[in-house]
Amino acid sequence: MAAGKNLSFWPVGPVLRNAGAFFIRRTFRGLGLYTHVFSAYLKVLIRENININFYIEGGRSRTGKLIAPRVGMLAFLLQTIEEGDVQDLNFVPTFVGYEQVPEEKSYLRELAGKEKEKETFLAFIRARDVLKKRFGRVYVRFDDPVSFMEFCRLAGYDVKPGIPFLRENRRLLQDFAYHLMYGMVRASVMSPIDLTAAGLICRGLNRISHESLIQAVTDLSAVVKSSGFEFADTAATPAAAVRNALPMFKARGFISEEKPEKTGNPIYRINDSRRANLDFYRNGIANSVWPASLTAMMILGRGPEHVHDCQELLEDFSLLRKILSKELIYDALDSDENILRRTWEIFERLGWIRRSDENPNGLNIEARPLECLAGVLWDLMEIYYLALSAAGGASGVNQKDITKKMGSISADLRKDGKLRLVPVLPAIPVNNALTRFSEMGILEYRSSRKYLAGVSDALQREFLQNKLESLIIPAFSVRD
Repeated sequence: MAAGKNLSFWPVGPVLRNAGAFFIRRTFRGLGLYTHVFSAYLKVLIRENININFYIEGGRSRTGKLIAPRVGMLAFLLQTIEEGDVQDLNFVPTFVGYEQVPEEKSYLRELAGKEKEKETFLAFIRARDVLKKRFGRVYVRFDDPVSFMEFCRLAGYDVKPGIPFLRENRRLLQDFAYHLMYGMVRASVMSPIDLTAAGLICRGLNRISHESLIQAVTDLSAVVKSSGFEFADTAATPAAAVRNALPMFKARGFISEEKPEKTGNPIYRINDSRRANLDFYRNGIANSVWPASLTAMMILGRGPEHVHDCQELLEDFSLLRKILSKELIYDALDSDENILRRTWEIFERLGWIRRSDENPNGLNIEARPLECLAGVLWDLMEIYYLALSAAGGASGVNQKDITKKMGSISADLRKDGKLRLVPVLPAIPVNNALTRFSEMGILEYRSSRKYLAGVSDALQREFLQNKLESLIIPAFSVRD
C-alpha cells in the first residue's frame, strides 16, 4: 500500500511498514534520483505480481465527495507498460464509504481554509478516544477490474507495450484516471445519512417539515435507484433513511425539532452554524446524481417553454460539466450526449417532465423534484458564479481577499432573495473555481500561491458569469 511520508513516524511507521505500507513523498519535484529509485521499486513489485493499493485522489477528500484524481502514481504504474516490462495492467476500483466520518471536524476546519494538522505521536495517542465512539457502518465495494489496454482500445487510443505513449497522449492519462474514479462512484453505496442530509438542505430552506423531508429523500432516491446505485439496508426506503439518520442529526445539533400543536407534523430547523456538516454529508451523493442536478438546473433556469432545443441543452450541459470538472467524476468512455439522454429519460419515466399538449415546443414540469435535484449542486454553482463576479476588476489579490469580496456580493444578492448561500465560503471549492477558470484561460490565477494576478479574457468572463447567473437565479426563484 502506498502511504504518505507523513505517516512514517514512530511507532505508527514501523507497524504500517510491517503491514505492507511503503512511504512516499507528496511531491517528487526536483528529486531526480528519488524518482528513478521509486520507479525501479514499483517495477520490481509489478514483476513479482504483487498487488499495489493506492489512493488515486492523492489524499482523503475534505469536501465529503470524491475529488479530481491525482495521476502521479498512476503514471508511474503505466510507465511499466510503456517501457515493455509488462503487456498490461488491471485495476480494481474500490469504494470505501462511511456513514459518519471520524475526521469530520478536522476536514471542515481545512475546508474553511485552516492548515491541515500534522500527524504526531501525541495526536496518535489522543486518537484512542475515537475508538470509544460509534460512527455507524463502513461499506466496502469493488467494481469490475479494468484492463488498461482494453480501455485504450475502447477510447480509441493507439497504444502498444514498449512504445512511448504517455507524453504523446497527455489526455490519455487523465481520461483513464477519471474512468477508474467513475468505477469507484459506480460501486458506491447510498447511506441514510447522505440522503437525509441532502433532503434537508437541497431546497435552501432554514426549516423543513417532516413530510417535505420524506418527499425530498423520495425524489433523490428515485433518481439514484434509476441510475443503478446500491442502497444501504438502512436506506431501503425513504422513510427508513430519514428515521435512521435524524437521531444523529438531532444529537449532534445539526437540526432542532419543532412540533406545531395544530398539525402535529414535525418541523426541522437547520442550525446555521452546523450547516457545513450537512453540506459535507450531502456531498456524498453529488457524484451519483450530478447529471440529474445539472439537467434539472437547466430546465428550471431556462423555463419549461425554452427547453425544446436539444442542441442548445447539450451545449449548456457540456459547458457546465467542463466548468465543474474539478468537482465531478465522469466516465471518459461516456459522452455528454448519452449522459443527458439517459437523464432526460429518467425524468420522463418519473413523470417530472412531460410534453405539453397546449404548446408543442414547451414542457409541463414538476418543479419541486427538479428543484430538489438542482439543489445538490446549486451551492457549488453559486460559488463558481461568485468567483467570476468577484474576479471582475480584481488584480494582484490573494484568495482570502477574493473570498471576502465574494462574501460581500453574496450578502447583497441574498438580501434581494437571489442567492441561497450562507456567509461561509469553503476554501477548497473557491480555490477549485479560480484554478479552473485559470485553466480555461479566463483568469490568471496561481494556485500554488493562491494569488489572482488578474483577468485574462474579460469577454469570456462576462459571458460565463451571465450564463451561470441565468441558471442559478431563475431556478432559485422557483422556491416557495
